[in-house]
Amino acid sequence: MCQSTKANSFRSLGPPAVAYPPFSARARADETLARIGLNHVADNYPMTLSGDMQQRLAIGQALTAKPSVFLLDEPFGALDPGTRLSMRNFLQELRAETGMTVFMVTHDLEEAFKLGDRVLVFAKPRWGPHDPSRYWATITYDFDAREGSIPYQQVKENTHVVQEH
Repeated sequence: MCQSTKANSFRSLGPPAVAYPPFSARARADETLARIGLNHVADNYPMTLSGDMQQRLAIGQALTAKPSVFLLDEPFGALDPGTRLSMRNFLQELRAETGMTVFMVTHDLEEAFKLGDRVLVFAKPRWGPHDPSRYWATITYDFDAREGSIPYQQVKENTHVVQEH
């Protein structure tokens, strides 16, 4: 996040290959700032904002490009409970509106099951005895969160069964 520009500076940003009229970019940015609860600090510099405001601003800035895939690493970790809930709701609304794919890393399983369609749970990192400098983790659980947390493999098996007639 660039500290030398104000929070509302991303009003002029958009995907480089697409030319948006200035009023359109400004309107989109203002709408995003309002939806993430930062319209009241639009003229502030990011470094003057609290940690949770900076985190929300970074999410808003990333969304101005209208990505088809959105990667998030602990996006709500520094947020207070009320703001966390509103940002969860915002993310769910955004997914419903745009159909974008969201890949989110979190240590909060409750959050994962509330927001995710599919939840992968990894085992603790392990190191390789033949190459101690390499680490990996294995998937211990794979859930389809839309189907009452049924293990994904079971859902996949049930939906791809060839039946004889």
